[in-house]
Amino acid sequence: MPTFSLTLGGTSHDVTVSSAGVTVDGESYVVELDRRESSTSVRVDGRPFAIEILEQTGAVLKVRIGDREHQMELTGTSDAAVSVSRPSPGAAEAASGSVLAPMTGRVLRVAVKPGDVVATADLLVVLEAMKMENEIRAPRFGTVVRIAVPEGERVSKGATLVDLA
Repeated sequence: MPTFSLTLGGTSHDVTVSSAGVTVDGESYVVELDRRESSTSVRVDGRPFAIEILEQTGAVLKVRIGDREHQMELTGTSDAAVSVSRPSPGAAEAASGSVLAPMTGRVLRVAVKPGDVVATADLLVVLEAMKMENEIRAPRFGTVVRIAVPEGERVSKGATLVDLA
């Protein structure tokens, strides 16, 4: 279970993320995420919040929650921003740093570049298989180290698509 500190408004909070939810300073919450390109719809114990990442420099994020802007900093594990939503295909392999193709197909689009910092569920690659587009998303917080396949290339199941650090 990833544990980290989140500093918001000058106050530090201890956070633990698990499959059951998120615990902040000893209080547990059920969290559901719907992550899009730059914004995330979050439900905390059924209550909706709109969150937009405005800027990110390493572990420091400038975010908009509703109509208010905040600066926060994550410190602790490198997997600090692990999502409690369902993992994307290839998530198990990403623990080693490589996101693998969950099926044979053709890379339609690469949505990231080396050096990009990604959060859990950010779009990495769109893979076409059996005339369907499959979005391969980041299984964890990390930095893109390498894009292993260019757009248009065919890949086999298990081929490395992206390396994360």
